[in-house]
Amino acid sequence: MKTGRDTDMERRTMLPAAERFVAGMRRAFAAGLEERARWEKCRELLKELIADPGGRAMIHDHGPTWTIYGLVQGTERIVRYAATGRPDGRFDITEAGAEVCGPGDIDIVAPGVIHSEYAGDGKSIAFIVRSQRSGTFEQYRYLDDGSRVVIRGPNQVPFELI
Repeated sequence: MKTGRDTDMERRTMLPAAERFVAGMRRAFAAGLEERARWEKCRELLKELIADPGGRAMIHDHGPTWTIYGLVQGTERIVRYAATGRPDGRFDITEAGAEVCGPGDIDIVAPGVIHSEYAGDGKSIAFIVRSQRSGTFEQYRYLDDGSRVVIRGPNQVPFELI
C-alpha cells in the first residue's frame, strides 16, 4: 500500500536485519493480531534486530549536509578518507586519519567529508543530528573499484503500520 509519503522518497533496501524487522512488523499488522499479541511480536522482532552485530558503514559522504554524531554506547573507529581523482573518472581513496570514539564523544562531519564508522567489539548506539533530513539531498558511497554512486542517505521508513 503506497502512502503519500512513499511517493516522496523512493523505496530503498535497508540493512538485512532492518528489512527482516519491517517485514515481520508488516506481517504482524496484516495478520490482524490482537493488540497485545502484535506488540509481543514486535518485542520478539526488535530483540532480533538489536542482536544483529552490524559492522561498518560503507565509505560515504553526506553531500552538502552537516552531521553531528554522538556516541551513546559502545566504541567505534571513525575513519576519514581522502579522494584523489583519476583520469578514468574514478577515485583513489586513502585513509587520511582515524580516531576511536566511546560514549560521550561527539564527531562533527562537515559537508563532503568522506568517512566511515567501524563498530567496536560490541554493539554501538549513536545519536545523529543533520542539517537536512535524510533523503532530501544527494550524497555518495565510494566503492572498492574507485567508482562512486549517488545515495540518498539512511533509509527512513516512510509507511504506516495500520
